[in-house]
Amino acid sequence: MDDKNLLEALVSIKPNLPKHSEIIFSFHGHRLLLGPYLADRVDKVLFLTKRGYLETFEANHQHPPLSFVVGNGVRSDLFFPLSRSEKRKQREELGFSVDNPIIIWMANSRPVKGFHLFKKVIAVLLKKYPNLQILSIGHEPDESISYPNWHQLGKVPNEKLPKYLQIGDFYFFTSLWQEGFGLSLAEAVKCGNFALASNAGGIPDVVSGCPFAELVMEPNSISSWVETFDKLLTKKSSNTISDEEMRDWLSNWHDYQAWERNYLYALES
Repeated sequence: MDDKNLLEALVSIKPNLPKHSEIIFSFHGHRLLLGPYLADRVDKVLFLTKRGYLETFEANHQHPPLSFVVGNGVRSDLFFPLSRSEKRKQREELGFSVDNPIIIWMANSRPVKGFHLFKKVIAVLLKKYPNLQILSIGHEPDESISYPNWHQLGKVPNEKLPKYLQIGDFYFFTSLWQEGFGLSLAEAVKCGNFALASNAGGIPDVVSGCPFAELVMEPNSISSWVETFDKLLTKKSSNTISDEEMRDWLSNWHDYQAWERNYLYALES
């Protein structure tokens, strides 16, 4: 499971495993470099996106293992959008304005996650839209942030995470590396956020066909994020999808049970 060093160790003892044993590698990155030794001895590789599989196929001189695209899944009974009235009530209970839009960012503060970029984007957006509220989750306290409407929540327990994602309007996924899937992106969208996401790694496959997400085509550019936000803001304000329609659509989008079926099919095939 997503540990290439362990995979190499298992491959080295494959001749000693029981007859008909298979080595199946569940890969959580984007592009996998196997090399001939591993490629000849691994039986199956499970990928998160079709794009990840295709780029892996191109990057390796040989790729004989059977390959399956299994995706990833989020529990729809925990991560789901609230109705407009429920959302207002939850915002009040958590101490946030019920009327001003909320932008959420969630990750650790490693440079590859783009927190430094997000801060620069927000500085521009707050000049254009001073009523925005910002929630950032998962990173260490940043003393350079002095905006009164920016709330740094720190690490939030998993069981409380949906409650905060459900009060958001927009989610920024500013990753600056080749993401395998971007699970937090799926969690945020399933909670009703309109998302901006880097055009990197497997992310285009993750949001393909999703009416609530836009790709940022130049992820290292501040202006590209600002322009995409303006576009998404217009899309959200003109959204005519009812609360019930949105919840129904999102309940089937990257659902955990569908992922489980895909995964079991790949293991048993």
